Amino acid sequence: HAEESDRMKSFFIQNMSHEIRTPLNAIVGFSQVLSTPDMEVDEEEKEEFSMLIQQNSELLTTLINDVLDLASLESGKYRMHLAPHRCNELCQVAMVSVVPNDYLFVTDKERLQQVLINFLTNAEKHTERGEIHLHCSLTENPGKITFSVADTGPGIPADQADCVFDRFS
Repeated sequence: HAEESDRMKSFFIQNMSHEIRTPLNAIVGFSQVLSTPDMEVDEEEKEEFSMLIQQNSELLTTLINDVLDLASLESGKYRMHLAPHRCNELCQVAMVSVVPNDYLFVTDKERLQQVLINFLTNAEKHTERGEIHLHCSLTENPGKITFSVADTGPGIPADQADCVFDRFS
């Protein structure tokens, strides 16, 4: 029992170290950008970085409070703080906290958005249950950005696969 308890304690410390390091890295990184005199940062970027520092500070505070509230969790007295939240906003905050938003590429923004929206709309239309994933990779095809949409819908019938990219198909 003591060995299992020690193993669980080590596992908990490893997990918490990882969970705390993520927002802390964002806070430190964006603070360094804002405080480096020779970095050219416009007002809009300053505002965005300040917002990210604030969001990650709140996340870090929540994590630390969770550690302090561990006793109430173990005793079954922990209370969830349920409230309505916008799904896209929540996901965007999580993405920006982890994935750098400074990768630029040249594209026709409206056309690319149109293609992605069409793929997502099609996936949503044909997925009654399961999942829809929007994926972006810089490593799948080196030197290129690869976007993809995957879903758990029925897919394209084999007899129609050859004409899927034909006009008006």
